[in-house]
Amino acid sequence: MCCAKIWRMRLPPAMPLNFETELKTRETAVAGAEAKIAEAENKATKAQTELLKLQSEKADLESKLDASRNEIASLQKRIGEGRPAVSPSQNSETASKPEQQRTTPRPSAQIAQESVEEATPPPPPQPKRRKIAPSKTPEVASTPQITSYSSAKALATFTPLPKYPSRVRSPGVTGIGVCIVSVDPASGNVTGASMERSTGDSTLDKSAVNAFRKWRFRPGTVSKVRIPVEFTMTGASP
Repeated sequence: MCCAKIWRMRLPPAMPLNFETELKTRETAVAGAEAKIAEAENKATKAQTELLKLQSEKADLESKLDASRNEIASLQKRIGEGRPAVSPSQNSETASKPEQQRTTPRPSAQIAQESVEEATPPPPPQPKRRKIAPSKTPEVASTPQITSYSSAKALATFTPLPKYPSRVRSPGVTGIGVCIVSVDPASGNVTGASMERSTGDSTLDKSAVNAFRKWRFRPGTVSKVRIPVEFTMTGASP
């Protein structure tokens, strides 16, 4: 009797059925939440890729718009050069001509009767008109055309990528921006760089500007280039 009592005390308690059911329910809920998180991350990655593509297309359209404006300015310049300006002195001489003709004295009737056979006195000499050279329209300084990255990347000879600063990597800072670089056409070297649109973080902007200042292009190909840049947790890419 005593041994049977001790054996019953050592048996582990049976797990309640409702506890097992609740455990399975929670495991299923956790698995579903993890699947939704993975799906949301995939959607976010696709959205960032699409945004970068749209920004690149926008940069191309802005470049074409700048080119059209340059063509319009060039046509206006040619039209202005082909239209000679009339100086005020020429207008004053033209206006004084009929006035001089009206003030010419006419011979009296008596003199006309006495000298019928005399020749009519010659009219007074007209003032000589001076030739006035057409004034030249001042030349309009042409704005350097900005080339898009999609058109200029084939002309680049040295393209180091921006570095992802370590001090913003740990907090997970990311951003997308656009940088404009000025290029010396004779040498192909970049002479200046600035952020046309900030990434939202000054450290990322500085890293992008420092990298793009080191870029090189083929001489005589571009004067300004618009370069998009994206900083993600995996690094930076134009």
